[in-house]
Amino acid sequence: MSHGQPAQCFEQQVIFPQPVQAQDLDTVLSQEVLEEDLTKYLEEFLLDMEAEILQNEPLDLSYKG
Repeated sequence: MSHGQPAQCFEQQVIFPQPVQAQDLDTVLSQEVLEEDLTKYLEEFLLDMEAEILQNEPLDLSYKG
């Protein structure tokens, strides 16, 4: 392994997150809102998936894991 370009490799690997600067505070706030929206979306998605699974596979109450 060559020690000539560790910084370049590191740069290529870490694309996100980008460094936060003071003037990007509004961007950070909007990112927080996006994360909240994403969390809500994921919760709804999981509930939908669960409902779909229950619909496709009737619950077998006799099954004991």
